[in-house]
Amino acid sequence: MDVFGISIYLLLALVCGIVLIILAFMGLDFGGDFDTDVGGGLGADGASGVEHFEGGHGDFSGAHLSPLSLPLVLAFFTSFGALAALFEGMEYAPLYVPTFAIFLSLAICLVLYLVLDRGFYSTQASSSIKYNKLVGRDATVTIPIKRGTQGQVMVITEARGRTLLTAISSEDIPTNATVLIEDFSGGSLIVKRKNI
Repeated sequence: MDVFGISIYLLLALVCGIVLIILAFMGLDFGGDFDTDVGGGLGADGASGVEHFEGGHGDFSGAHLSPLSLPLVLAFFTSFGALAALFEGMEYAPLYVPTFAIFLSLAICLVLYLVLDRGFYSTQASSSIKYNKLVGRDATVTIPIKRGTQGQVMVITEARGRTLLTAISSEDIPTNATVLIEDFSGGSLIVKRKNI
């Protein structure tokens, strides 16, 4: 198939490749959120100024890349068009041209997705707290702990700095007392009053 004397596959590869290059030079991200000016008019919700677009598509949390992000979709269509044009130029059967191009493009995009996702994830800091690393550390009581009920302690962690966590104890401990973290159970720390 030809459009203006150019293979439709080659035309697809050129258009998607150019858009992909433009996105790269504009610095748009691979699946996050970005804001853009709508031209000062009213948006779909009646608000003026800035509209918010979701580029991620899907329920992906944290620093992971969405497989349906615009750059990955454009990379798929660019490689599909280029490979199909190549197979068409090699005079493969018309049924095999898109079939081979689809499978090879999916493989290329899968590798691209895995490499980029690993790269993005490895550069992100984690704010999750590992309770087992808190055992043996000191904390300060911020909400009094009564025997049999939960209170709250503040502990300094590398991931979050000052962190408030629930705590339980077998003794009554007042506010501002220093405690030693002995263990953890579920989402609560098990603490005892530290003798100073």
